[in-house]
Amino acid sequence: MSDDRPILSDTSFRGGSPFSSLDRARQLDLGPVYSRFDQMVGHGEDSGPAGGARAALTHPSRNALLEVHRRLFPGRDGAGALRSATVVALYPGQDCPEPEFIPGSLENLETWLGAESIGEMHPIEQTALTLTRLVDIWPFDFGNRTTAIVFSNYFLVHAGYPPFFILPSEIAEFEEILSMAIRMQTEPLVRAIYRCMERELDLAGL
Repeated sequence: MSDDRPILSDTSFRGGSPFSSLDRARQLDLGPVYSRFDQMVGHGEDSGPAGGARAALTHPSRNALLEVHRRLFPGRDGAGALRSATVVALYPGQDCPEPEFIPGSLENLETWLGAESIGEMHPIEQTALTLTRLVDIWPFDFGNRTTAIVFSNYFLVHAGYPPFFILPSEIAEFEEILSMAIRMQTEPLVRAIYRCMERELDLAGL
């Protein structure tokens, strides 16, 4: 599968589950896929390797989110700290709460992640919705996209699936997909995550 194929391509799902083609990955050694993820996920936001951040993510909580951010941007002023400034929305309909309301927004997110209805979703859908909510909040002064991707990958990792990330050449297209997700059109994001996961399996020869 070529790297230059659009991540928002018309994905054709086969089998009883729309994600069934990825089930093979749960029986494979995904080490090469995660190695590439650790090196590539931060392109565009100048983060460090993601391995340490992944290791810190044992449960999707507010404290884990802060630790992921701190480990992705070691030594940088503001790493692991919530946004201190007001920001203008990057996407139509984006929330971007004032700094004093960010802790409450993240507490609501943590409660939402523990809801029974979320647990009944497929990990790809959990990842897409968590990513969308974090982008909506935009909790940090920098590195929000990378941190949101690493954090939301928790659900894929926990389920034994390969991670998803975007390549530098896909950033502009992915921004359009995030904009759609913010406006409650999450299916393109779900398909894009699936597409990226399949790309990495193919590149690893798995």
